[in-house]
Formats: sequence, structure tokens, C-alpha cells
Amino acid sequence: MRNTKGIKRLLRISACLAGICALLTMKQNNQEDFMLLYTKANTVASPETTTFETEADVITSVVTTESAVLAENQTGWHENADRERYYIDKSGKKKIGYFKVSGSHYYAKKNGMIVTDQWKYIKIDGRKYKLYFGDNGKQKQNVSAILGEQKQYRLEVNIQKNVVIVYAKDENGEYCIPVKAMICSCGVPGHSTITGNYSYLRKTGKWHTLYYGTYGKYCTRISGPYLFHSVVYSRNGDDYSLYADEFEKLGKAASHGCVRLQVKDAKWIYNHSSKCSAYLYRDNKQLPLKKPIAADLVELENGKVCDPTDTDVN
Repeated sequence: MRNTKGIKRLLRISACLAGICALLTMKQNNQEDFMLLYTKANTVASPETTTFETEADVITSVVTTESAVLAENQTGWHENADRERYYIDKSGKKKIGYFKVSGSHYYAKKNGMIVTDQWKYIKIDGRKYKLYFGDNGKQKQNVSAILGEQKQYRLEVNIQKNVVIVYAKDENGEYCIPVKAMICSCGVPGHSTITGNYSYLRKTGKWHTLYYGTYGKYCTRISGPYLFHSVVYSRNGDDYSLYADEFEKLGKAASHGCVRLQVKDAKWIYNHSSKCSAYLYRDNKQLPLKKPIAADLVELENGKVCDPTDTDVN
């Protein structure tokens, strides 16, 4: 009888300690979190709802309960009862607004739950953008299929970062929807790419002669000698005469002033040139889309190479 009373006394003390530990570990995010931990603590401390066979069971239960409470505040992704997701940062708080995790951006409402399958207006470095967040909450990097074909586009070339972003208008007529990004190569020092606004682009040919005996594919004129075009080739009309070393420079300054692109991107601009205006500029502000990575070159058995994005190549 004396031993049974000792176990019950230990039960009550241990359960109470577990409840206190749960409350002390609480991060004061909101009332919902408080009530959740409060309910857990009371459930642990209640002799009517908890039964133990031995003193060892009491100790194990206390350890398990504390670990469960701590897990709710651990850094990472969590899900509520409605299967809405939220992210806990290193301070133990829910992320709010526009944030980045593992290379992808998300947007969380004031209650911390991320938005899915919807557009949101976001300010980045002082500029407003309309961005789309998919079914997994990640910001979409290409919304062409969602938007459909547009009447007008604006090409913004960040010369400093060697990235082109295609923009579409929102319902207010502002070019604030980043449709997709293209990796590019702008001019090297001494052969700077021009800056400014250019409202009229025109095709100069599927193949066009460039400087120093080289050729470009899907060439679109910005102004004067400055073009959007593919990486350079050594022979006119030969898809397999691509300069491999120049292709591998995409994403860095490499041209003599033109904007070099992968063939698929040069072709898109070429085919949409009548709908496009261009703005070329230099700054180091955050872009609304990730900088793409160039595709891996295709090398043939005879040593020739071709642009892997070129649909004209069999």
C-alpha cells in the first residue's frame, strides 16, 4: 500500500512538472498556440485521463510529452488541422509575408498560413510586382501558361546581372507581372550594352552576320547595331557550328554589346518582336524571379556541339 501511494505521488508531481515545462517552452505567437499548449498541459496533469503501470512509465511519458511540445516550435514546415502549411523560423515564430526557404519564395498571410493557387501583389526593393504562388505555395517562375498570350510585353534587361525578364501588364495597365526570366550575356568592358527605353523592336533575320566573322540566330534589333540574338556560330546557317566556350559564358558579360541568349529565348523574342518594347538598365536590386541556369551543351561524336534548347536541331 505504501508503494502504491508513492507511485501516485510521483505521478502527480511528474505530470505537473510536464505541464509547467510545456507552458515555459511556449512561444507567444498567438492565442491559438497558447490554447493548444494549455490544453496539452492540462491533459498531461489530469489523473483521470492518464494511467501508468510503473514509475518508469511516468518518467517516459514526461519526456515524450516535452519532446512533442518542442517539436511544434522547431524550425521548418508545419501543418495545421485544416492542412494549411506554415513555416517556423529559428526564433520559433511563424514566417509572415514574402519569404524564402531553400531557394524558393512563399507568401504567408497574417496568421502565418501560406497562400496557394493565387496571385499576390508584393513589394520587392521598393517596386510592386504581381506574383503567382502555385498549389505547393512556391512562387511560379514561369506564368506563361497561366496568363496565356498577351497583346504586349516589356523586356527588361538587367545588364549588371545578365538577366532578361519578360513582363506583362496587370488589370491596371502596369508592367508588373514577371512572366519568365532568361539568362543572357551582355557587353564586356569596352563594348558596353546600351541602356534606356526602346519602344520598337524588329526582326533582322533568322540568321544574321555579326562582328568578326560570326553569326547569330533569331536576331532582333533593339537599336542600331545592338541586337537580341543567340550565342555566336562560326558558320552561317550551321546549327552545329556553335562556339561552345561562348555558350558556357551565359550569365556573365561576354558580348560586344548585343544581348546573347539561348536559342529558345532568342526565338521567343524574335517571334514576339512586334509585341515587345525593351528597357535596358544597370542596378543590383533584387529581381522578382530567379536567374535561370543555362542548359547543358549537346556534344556529338564528331566533336560538334549545338544549343540544347534549339528545336530546329534533330
